[in-house]
Amino acid sequence: MTFEEFTEHYEKYGICKGDAFRSKKKWNKKQLRTKYEKYMKKFNEEGNTKDQELRDAVVKRDVCCRLNSVLTREELYLYGSSSNGCFDVAHVFGKSAFPHMRYLEDNVVLLSREFHSRLDAGKNPLTGKTISKEEHECWWIRIVGEDKYKKLKEIARDGN
Repeated sequence: MTFEEFTEHYEKYGICKGDAFRSKKKWNKKQLRTKYEKYMKKFNEEGNTKDQELRDAVVKRDVCCRLNSVLTREELYLYGSSSNGCFDVAHVFGKSAFPHMRYLEDNVVLLSREFHSRLDAGKNPLTGKTISKEEHECWWIRIVGEDKYKKLKEIARDGN
């Protein structure tokens, strides 16, 4: 996208690409240029965002729901596997609380949308019942492995 296209979009719709809300004030050319440059930093040469690149890498690595691969036969029998084929990239250490870990591939796994939403809500991914912080941590350890979880926890604690 060129700066001219970015500006045309702003003039036509009153909102800059990448912004969630309209600004109450009108941006001048210098401000628009700054917003354009910031917007364009999100993309690589192929036009993909870092989020898209991360998702593609995780889907290629995991192929299907990571939780399914660690469930026992009994758990699979009782609760089934992730069923609907909708998968999300799930952050072990959430991207809002740990922004420095947002694009760390080891911090992201492929989970079914149902399991992902339950874990994010502090619930058992199989039963949907509320779980403690310790139980929540145990699920992530089980999903990513103890060694990887310990490394991620150190990165989360250190903040870099």
